Amino acid sequence: MRIEGYLVVSAGLFVLSSSKELFDAGVADEVFVRIRGPLDSQRQMYDQHGYSWVSVTGTFKTKERNGTTDDILIGELHPPTEVRALRFPIPRRRETFDEAAIDLKDLN
Repeated sequence: MRIEGYLVVSAGLFVLSSSKELFDAGVADEVFVRIRGPLDSQRQMYDQHGYSWVSVTGTFKTKERNGTTDDILIGELHPPTEVRALRFPIPRRRETFDEAAIDLKDLN
C-alpha cells in the first residue's frame, strides 16, 4: 500500500500524519499511521525526510483496540518500506499575487 503524509515524531512514535495542519494543531486521534521496521531504516527515513511530505509504500495493518495510546493510530506500516519525497528538491520561491494569471472576466 502507498500512502502520503507528513513524516514526524509525535508522542514518542515515528508516524505519518495525515496533515501538517492537524499535526501543528496537536490533533492526534486517528490521524497517524505508525512506521515500523528496523531501527536503522527508521532513523535513515527520519534523517532524510523528517518533517516533510512523503509517499511511503509498505504493508498496512490495522491494530486491535487495547486501551493504550496505540488506540489513536489508524494503523501501522510494516517493512519492506520505501519512502519518496513529495516536495521540490530545492527551496521554492513563494510567488506573489501579482504573478497570478489574470482572466479578463475577473477585471470587471
